[in-house]
Amino acid sequence: MKLTINMRLSQAHNLRKTMKQKRFAELLLDIGDSNYSIIPGTEDSINLPSDLVMTKGGLPALINFVYPHLIENYENVDYMVGKAILTPKNVDVEKISELVLDQLPGNFTIYPSADSVDLSEEGNTSQPQVYSPEFLRSLKIPDLPPGELKLKVGAPIILLRNLAPSQGLCNGTRLICRALQNNVIETEIITGSHVGSRVFVPRLTLNPSDSNLPFILK
Repeated sequence: MKLTINMRLSQAHNLRKTMKQKRFAELLLDIGDSNYSIIPGTEDSINLPSDLVMTKGGLPALINFVYPHLIENYENVDYMVGKAILTPKNVDVEKISELVLDQLPGNFTIYPSADSVDLSEEGNTSQPQVYSPEFLRSLKIPDLPPGELKLKVGAPIILLRNLAPSQGLCNGTRLICRALQNNVIETEIITGSHVGSRVFVPRLTLNPSDSNLPFILK
């Protein structure tokens, strides 16, 4: 499946803002389709337009740019729904998420991921005692969440699985954490056709499609 219409552009009412978003969308497509000019003498480096580049301040400056006055507005759904920081690498996602969450009030709730080895016949391993829970939680596997998922009430999250499409729980749905329990997260949907609905996201057992590990996590 491939999306062909930018719905945000088609529904925009501010002409100047629409044109700016259109140019940005075209830039992303050109880069993704390898139609953007490569810097001479390099293999894959490009020069981005200067108005898209932040040269000072690093990640804290980027976060303050995307989420200005976060502490005063984090409970405002309209404020949160139009903001996101996207990055292709999970290691950067973790850094940015922790910096943003540090600004929110309250304590972290930590959800450990798979931290044991499957000892069944299918997941048989000859040395299960070698793999400590600490080691297993430190693994970075593309198809699995981080070894420790840190959340706070009020934090925005994005669903990465189709749990219940009829209830609005689809891959890409954005939600706000409203209550954090041991095995379930109470959330409020802030995008899609079920905006405002309170739904529960349960703890799930996930198996990576190809982790290249000599054992199966559980």
